[in-house]
Amino acid sequence: MVDFARVQKELQECNRDFQVSGIKVMTKGESNLAHLLGTIPGPIGTPYEGGSFKIDITLPAFNEPDMLDRSAINVFKIALGATLGPISVLERRISNSL
Repeated sequence: MVDFARVQKELQECNRDFQVSGIKVMTKGESNLAHLLGTIPGPIGTPYEGGSFKIDITLPAFNEPDMLDRSAINVFKIALGATLGPISVLERRISNSL
C-alpha cells in the first residue's frame, strides 16, 4: 500500500531543494498522490546538459513505482568530418528486392 504521508513529505523535500537539484515533482491531478509528474535536468558535462526530461510516475499499491519518460529527445548521427544533424527515418532507402 502507498504511504501517502511519506509521498507528501518527499514531494515537499524535492520541491524545497529545487534550486540546488533542479528536480521538480508535482501531482498530476489536484490531490492524486499516486500519479506524479517529474522534471529532471540533463546531467552537467554531457550532451544532455541544458535539457529537461519529463517523467510520468505512477505509485501502484504493493508494487514498485512505474516511471515513464515523456521527454522528446533528438537523436543525432555523428560521422568523422561531418556536421551534426538529426536522424530522419525518411533518410533510409528501403528496397523491395530480395
